[in-house]
Amino acid sequence: MTISLGNIGLGARLLGWAGGLAGGCALWWTAGAVLVGLLAAIGVQTLRLATAHTDLARLGQQIQQDRADRLQLVAVHNLQVAKMQANHAKTQQEIIGGFIDQKLKLQAAHAIDLDRARRVRVAAATGAAADRAAAQGDSAACQRVADRNKALYSLVADGFELAVAGRDLLGQAANEITTLKQIVMNDRAAICGDGR
Repeated sequence: MTISLGNIGLGARLLGWAGGLAGGCALWWTAGAVLVGLLAAIGVQTLRLATAHTDLARLGQQIQQDRADRLQLVAVHNLQVAKMQANHAKTQQEIIGGFIDQKLKLQAAHAIDLDRARRVRVAAATGAAADRAAAQGDSAACQRVADRNKALYSLVADGFELAVAGRDLLGQAANEITTLKQIVMNDRAAICGDGR
């Protein structure tokens, strides 16, 4: 076999083509590897985004649930406060109603006592007039007895009126103190929330 220049040129061309093919293949392999790497990176990022989106949706649901729970707690608290206020107002009304009833009873008892005092005065005046009429025979002695009896009856009636007035004042003061004490206890119970 003879080697000619034409054969050398053809061989070089074949080697160049084979080298170019081998070089081109490496380029294709590199491009394919980069493309596979990019596709893998895109897949990983897509998976991360999907996971983040799921986490974000789950977090949004948790926030909504927390908000709903808080609103429910506020509603329950408001209901408890309204119930406590209604109980407080009812108890306060009962206390004031009891005070008014007791005050009316004391006023009625005072009117009865004043009527008794008036009757004692009338009895004193009647007794003194009867003593005066009976003392017509011994006028000086009997007149002194009658005057003394009249003064005594007047003092008794005055003392009775003072005792009645004092008792009425003490009864009213006791009623007011009891009522104020009940109001304070009711207010403290409302503030402390004892659940009445």
